[in-house]
Amino acid sequence: MATDLTCPDCGAVYAAGPDEPWRCGCGHALEFTERPHPQGEPLPLHNLDTSEGLWTFFEFLPIEQHVTFYEGFTPLVDAPDWNAQFKLEYVFPTGSFKDRGATTTLSRAVELGVEKVIEDSSGNAGASIATYAARAGLEADIYVPADVKQSKLMAIQRADARPVRIEGAREDVTAACLEAVEGGSGDGGDESDAPYQTGEGWYASHAWNPAFYAGTMTFAFEVAAQQGWTVPDAVVLPIGHGTLFLGAYRGFSLLNEAGIVDGMPRLLGAQAAGYA
Repeated sequence: MATDLTCPDCGAVYAAGPDEPWRCGCGHALEFTERPHPQGEPLPLHNLDTSEGLWTFFEFLPIEQHVTFYEGFTPLVDAPDWNAQFKLEYVFPTGSFKDRGATTTLSRAVELGVEKVIEDSSGNAGASIATYAARAGLEADIYVPADVKQSKLMAIQRADARPVRIEGAREDVTAACLEAVEGGSGDGGDESDAPYQTGEGWYASHAWNPAFYAGTMTFAFEVAAQQGWTVPDAVVLPIGHGTLFLGAYRGFSLLNEAGIVDGMPRLLGAQAAGYA
């Protein structure tokens, strides 16, 4: 049975289903009511069966595996000149870490009996959601800026998803997407005024959907496992919407709560100039 959603700010609880709200009526992002913790001591990396990729950590995830390319466990390579290690997230099936969130988000969609997903993206997340939707056999509409890069547009189209090009700023793309998700109305009709998914499809948002963050937090699990269940002094991450950064924070926090590691790394975000 799919896990229900709750608001960590006001405490509202929403039943799982294809028409569940994508955000609380109070405006806060929703979380899963369940936050699984594994039992017992973790196995050392050489004893772990990593053939399931990031789903190796299924005990941490409030979602069952339904849609996967067995992605994950990307290499962690030494860079002596930098006194660092680099985790090569570009080796994912669609070329970015967004596949971490796409496998969990589309698995959640299958759990809920969703028939069509909708996402807004400047490119990478859209290509990822489109590819995993195809894997799941679901329709997908991907709302993108009108000037989206041709390579990203082609990646969406190759997955048989429908790109919807929107003129204007990135915010206009999201607004058009939400209008489609909500069927022209942000009010689901109950007292909470939560924006229910009553329109053209289920919002597979990499910025709002808690299932996406369930996937990106596996980054932290992999790093810890690859370092003998310890955490590095610091982790530097790129920031756009911040989905990998927030996922890493959640993952390292969960490892600490479970008593698997001792301490948090410093998390440092790097952002392109002009895109703050």
